[in-house]
Amino acid sequence: MTSGAFDATPSDDRGGRAFGPGRRWAFLAAAAVAVAAAVAVVLVLTAGGGSKAVDNTYGKLPSWLPPTAIASKPQYEVATAQKPVLGEEQGYTVRAELPTGTVDVTAVGPSVPSYVTKYAETGVWPAGRLVPSTFSVTFADVKGTIPISAGAFQVEDAQYRFIRASLSMKDRRAVPTVVRTGQTLTLLVHTKTLEGQGAVAWLPLAGRKTLVAWIYQVELD
Repeated sequence: MTSGAFDATPSDDRGGRAFGPGRRWAFLAAAAVAVAAAVAVVLVLTAGGGSKAVDNTYGKLPSWLPPTAIASKPQYEVATAQKPVLGEEQGYTVRAELPTGTVDVTAVGPSVPSYVTKYAETGVWPAGRLVPSTFSVTFADVKGTIPISAGAFQVEDAQYRFIRASLSMKDRRAVPTVVRTGQTLTLLVHTKTLEGQGAVAWLPLAGRKTLVAWIYQVELD
């Protein structure tokens, strides 16, 4: 991958995350099937006079249930300089590892002005016109120091054009230059998009190399 650019198409080895539920939900589904099968075994043993002791206390799982069958919360993708995450869905959290620290970062959006959707519904908004768009990017569970700058965000629209962004805070405070251990920060990333699919990228590494890119979809009608 070249500096300052990214591929909005998810890689094959990530299971097509941008277009489907991905590995985390496949794991949960498999765990649910395992639990259902285990319950069926308990019913058969009970009906047949089996003597296997089972803890049926409300709120507890059977003590004999294999640990691998107990569903845990979905695991985050982990983005590093050596292995960036380039096709995550908007709304998903990525654990980003930088030389100066680590952070859980989530991008949601974009939101577009109501007048744009109103014009689009009446056929007034021209096809191919860039749409003012805002993403919310949240930094949480920070350990160390994470640099913040408008230059570290850019958008690739459906026509593969790169568009720069500006930053603001909801409460109109000045945007900090860093976020530190224990802090949580939500930025508003203002940019423009085309109707259709694209990607919003975060490039905090030296040389403006993309660390995380989230796929988004803009539909005006």
